[in-house]
Amino acid sequence: MTHPSNISIKINGADEQLRLTLGALASIETAFGGDLGAMKERLMNPRISDILFILHALLAGGGSLLTLEVLRASDLDITDAARGIAKSFETLGKGGAPGKSQAGNQTETGAL
Repeated sequence: MTHPSNISIKINGADEQLRLTLGALASIETAFGGDLGAMKERLMNPRISDILFILHALLAGGGSLLTLEVLRASDLDITDAARGIAKSFETLGKGGAPGKSQAGNQTETGAL
């Protein structure tokens, strides 16, 4: 069952779910040096590696088992990925809180 706060995107022709969870947010924060303010500034002009890392963290939050290496080689529309990331973070702007992962125990997503 899909969680209502999940955002759906197509990767390799399949629907995958993005979800901002506390685990995803912590992984992203750590990858950006532990400073959400610096992360926000860096994302004003993101690198593709930044987008892929954040996408991977959100996919893990949505229950995906795709590895970062597989994601790098995947067929996906980068514009759709960026939109999905933005929609996932809109929850925070509306006073929402990150949710629990559907995946249960998440594996470490790695560093940039």
